[in-house]
Amino acid sequence: MQRSYGNLYTNLVVVGKKALANYIFAVLERLQRSGRAILSAKGNLIGKACTVAEYIRQKYPNVKIAKVYLDSERYVNRVIPRLRIILEYS
Repeated sequence: MQRSYGNLYTNLVVVGKKALANYIFAVLERLQRSGRAILSAKGNLIGKACTVAEYIRQKYPNVKIAKVYLDSERYVNRVIPRLRIILEYS
């Protein structure tokens, strides 16, 4: 059974080099709006995405990690890991 996670682009938060609080607020906004948020990160920023997800999970007990996807993107001469964490209200 395939679950639909709504419009990917409206629920997606891509983790970059900004402050951690920016991503926490962005995820909380999407959770309040649609009940679901997708946190995505590549390479060295995977740790930051995990920190955001864990912070939200600990501070808000009604938010659960629904699914975690780990894969990689192949470029010309290297492979970069990619992580996607789906958070939902339970």
